[in-house]
Amino acid sequence: MPKVLYRADGGYPVGTGHILRGLRIAACWIDIAPEYEVLLVAQDNPAVRRFVSEASLPNLRTHFLDHARLTPVPKLDADAFETIATNYAPDIIVVDMLDTPQSDMSRLREMTNTLVTFDDRGPGRLYAHLICNFLVRDPNPSDLPDATWLREGPEYASLPLEFAGVKRGRKEPELVRRVLVSLGGADAAGLTAKVAKELLPVDSIQEVDFVVGAAFCMRDELEAVLSKASWKANLHVAVPSLLPLFNVADLAVVAGGITMHEAACCGVPAIAVCQSIDHQLMVAGWLENAGCMINLGYGEQLSEGELTTAVSVLSEDQQKRQSMSDAGPHICDGRGSMRTAQAIVDRHSFRLD
Repeated sequence: MPKVLYRADGGYPVGTGHILRGLRIAACWIDIAPEYEVLLVAQDNPAVRRFVSEASLPNLRTHFLDHARLTPVPKLDADAFETIATNYAPDIIVVDMLDTPQSDMSRLREMTNTLVTFDDRGPGRLYAHLICNFLVRDPNPSDLPDATWLREGPEYASLPLEFAGVKRGRKEPELVRRVLVSLGGADAAGLTAKVAKELLPVDSIQEVDFVVGAAFCMRDELEAVLSKASWKANLHVAVPSLLPLFNVADLAVVAGGITMHEAACCGVPAIAVCQSIDHQLMVAGWLENAGCMINLGYGEQLSEGELTTAVSVLSEDQQKRQSMSDAGPHICDGRGSMRTAQAIVDRHSFRLD
């Protein structure tokens, strides 16, 4: 029975994507590798506990790090791993913490048969047996050892499992009537209210769905803007899935690497207004080049009226929106979580052969 030690954190300031990726991969293993068991190692956080409880996976256990080791910004800590790994004896260690350091990863490699890392541009990636990237691309693949498998691109985007094979099922309407806005659960930069203000003058809009997380703390500012809107505003807090809202949206205004890929997968024309995280800007640029997104850059640098103009122009260009809608599912098919889970199984099996 292969044992997997999965290291990730969730909540402010790192977001929830790392924890959710781990849960989705564990869920995939129930089907494709039911003998796998997973120990999720994370800093204690209400969001992490809630997601784990809601997932209710029979192959998953959790270990929360000692409070003495907690840090404001989570970091990979080989010292914390050593005791856990000694007691658990993992066959596979998965690190989902971005851009790993060399010193910690070299020690982790000695603790396991197969070392895996995700979205990693750091020097520690050179010690991994498998690298899976969709938020970033490897800075220099030629530097990787021959034994390192590199798997990257939107086909490895760790979307919720219900997105697999989603079909748009309709042509794009003559004008944009309903807009989905999802800019990150916490949205500490206040982009949701800024976007709401930019949407006020767009004449074609009839309804806007705003999605925020439980940690969103700028509700008063948002509601002050919404009180001036001529369109209907719906505020959704901590929704379990964006799929139903994507299905009814004519246009999405999004941030976040996973959410951008979800929009593409669903065939929803999208405008990226990025949080100030470098990989979000890169993802938006790649998807714009692929023809399914318009990238307006970092939201904090957005000039007044810039989004208003972009939405108004796109609303009146049905042909452009149809082209964007058609391009998205060819870029991302929603099966990335399963591909990532299978890649780990394949790499570990290869190590044992």
